[in-house]
Amino acid sequence: MPLSKAHKQRSKEKILDSANRLFADRGFNKVSIDQLMQDAGMTRGAFYAHFKSKEDLYSQTMISAATKSKIMNCDETNMAFYKTVINEYLDMSHVKQNNIPCGLAFFVTDVANEQPEVRKVYTQLFKGLVQMLTDQQSENNKDKKNKKIMAIAAMMIGGVAVSRALIDDNAIEELLESCRSIAGELVGY
Repeated sequence: MPLSKAHKQRSKEKILDSANRLFADRGFNKVSIDQLMQDAGMTRGAFYAHFKSKEDLYSQTMISAATKSKIMNCDETNMAFYKTVINEYLDMSHVKQNNIPCGLAFFVTDVANEQPEVRKVYTQLFKGLVQMLTDQQSENNKDKKNKKIMAIAAMMIGGVAVSRALIDDNAIEELLESCRSIAGELVGY
């Protein structure tokens, strides 16, 4: 009896969730397909029913993490939007991966060394974040604001990425607060 579409989708989501956690924890090159599938509680054969390669999985993992993230689903507008997104993103729980790990911050060092298709997905996600932030801007002097938005997006990603490398929680909190403060100034709240 063939598996239902719902069962196949749940299996794929289970693999993506394991991949997101393991890739964010260890990096692309330190996670094997066997380790990933063991973590997901599935067989290696199930992997190939959903993904053509580990790179394909990596790309789909970044997309999955982005679509599930709290900030990508923020329903606030204008300054409330910026406060929510900046504060949620630049938060210790995000650094410590208490929520779904963010592909933009957690995979940034891996992606630079990966295949063009993986870098293409990362680029799309970055542009999506920039667009999401830009969409909240008024039309006045949009070019100047777009430069600020790109800088804010890079600061958010970099702030979380650097924080993950630190072992001093006080230094992490200070860095995150600095990024939140400057980002807030740049958008005007």
